[in-house]
Amino acid sequence: MIPDRCIIVASGASVRQGMWDTQVKDLPIWNRLDSEFTLGANWLFKYYIPTALLYIDHQFYIREKDNLASLPFVFGLQNGYYSRAKIVKSTQFETFHLHDNIYLLPHRKKEEINGQSTQYHSINSWQKGFVAGLTGIMSLNLAIACGCKEIYLLGMDATDTDGRTHFYEDEMLPTGKNEDGGDSDSGIGKDNSGRFKTSVYNGGVQERFEVFKDELKRINIYNVSLNSKIDTFPKISYDEFYKQLKTNPLHLSQDDIRKSLLKTYNENYSK
Repeated sequence: MIPDRCIIVASGASVRQGMWDTQVKDLPIWNRLDSEFTLGANWLFKYYIPTALLYIDHQFYIREKDNLASLPFVFGLQNGYYSRAKIVKSTQFETFHLHDNIYLLPHRKKEEINGQSTQYHSINSWQKGFVAGLTGIMSLNLAIACGCKEIYLLGMDATDTDGRTHFYEDEMLPTGKNEDGGDSDSGIGKDNSGRFKTSVYNGGVQERFEVFKDELKRINIYNVSLNSKIDTFPKISYDEFYKQLKTNPLHLSQDDIRKSLLKTYNENYSK
């Protein structure tokens, strides 16, 4: 059974909680998450292994595919690259199965509801596709589609904290090769003019989360980042977040949650 509570860990610098003299892998936060249902974005796996890692850009897969192969559970976003590269498995039971541990989610489909166009399908996203744009957005969509009623967003800052944009900024500048063999940078930090290298931080982030606003009428979503530019959800401090975990400890088995995720995935995509 997938738990009611989900913690999503994005890459914002607020995850450090000001502890820049501590290596990322040694941050105390990770111990707090070990028995929780966690969805992690992109390079989190280099420091902490979440219940499931998520990524969107197939360029990320190209750069990290050897490392991704060693992780217990990964969700990616379906796109034409995998078919062109002839690496998508399409079996009787796993329509979007990329590798033994990587499962591709279908992309959102536009639909008319009450005369208005929408590309967000809430709990029906398994059938109608997931919103993307940012890995954190897809993670939130997935948690909602899984039926979670209490969701905490970590590292969804959309700005800098202590002059950094990512919690691993002092330790890693991930670079690699694009599909065409060219160099690809990570979008970490700012350029000489003070603009963010992560382009979405320069504007338009708030609007991307507005599709989730109505969810607050039925579930609790908290942004654990007090200076975040994302104002769609109530913001709480890490002290309050830890208090919530302590008040209601879950003591979950990661293997059991992953089995439940796989069961849900196969129930929706088996032929």
